[in-house]
Amino acid sequence: MTGLMFSNCTISGLVATVTPQPWSLSLPGPTASGVTAAQLGNVRFTVTIPAIPCSATFQGSTGSNGYINGKHTNPTSAGDASTLSLPLGSTNNLSATGVSATCPTNIVKWGDLAVLGGVVELRGVNSTANEGRTIT
Repeated sequence: MTGLMFSNCTISGLVATVTPQPWSLSLPGPTASGVTAAQLGNVRFTVTIPAIPCSATFQGSTGSNGYINGKHTNPTSAGDASTLSLPLGSTNNLSATGVSATCPTNIVKWGDLAVLGGVVELRGVNSTANEGRTIT
């Protein structure tokens, strides 16, 4: 997955910028009523809080083995995006590494675990009408 964008990110009331590397999407389970288990792989991202300044990278034990579990839902109509739902507290193996010395420990410290949640809209650049992927 490329072209990932995060918006309206705050940490302890401070504006934060999230910069991800490209991630992969795998769908290991069967689809039932248009929904299937999903996993984002190769997850690694940097969070920067310019006001402090503070930055930390979140990843798995190596830069390429981070993951987040969720579920994929097929688009409901032609032209719609498919969605990847990541419930708050989704299972993952992401922890803070590369934490800058200027980060207060009440914000982030080395080894802190990531708690994530959200919905990602997926659109295929090569599909008709740029609609989301349908998984069968």
